[in-house]
Amino acid sequence: MKKGSNIMPVNVIRPPASPAPPDVFINRACISGCTGVLRWIKSDTLPDADETVLIYMPKADDPVGVGFTDGKRWFDYNGALLFWKQEVTHWMPFPEPPRAEPDSAL
Repeated sequence: MKKGSNIMPVNVIRPPASPAPPDVFINRACISGCTGVLRWIKSDTLPDADETVLIYMPKADDPVGVGFTDGKRWFDYNGALLFWKQEVTHWMPFPEPPRAEPDSAL
């Protein structure tokens, strides 16, 4: 970590002897002031309708994106319906935004 930097490296933890599907990856807090653990959630459990989340689509050219669901179908962040090649298998809520420190510009 650079001197004076608030950004720390990301630690990705994988259980031993795991084939490592996306639902077992755990992203630890990586920015100073960020807390908690973020996990990929299988899409058989859906986020609240119209909640914007990170989405994982293993068959897509760009497998990680931003989207939302109406409870039945998935859409990209622009509201375009996602098709079979873009099947969403996992999703993750966005982390909380960084907290401003007293002497910070945030």
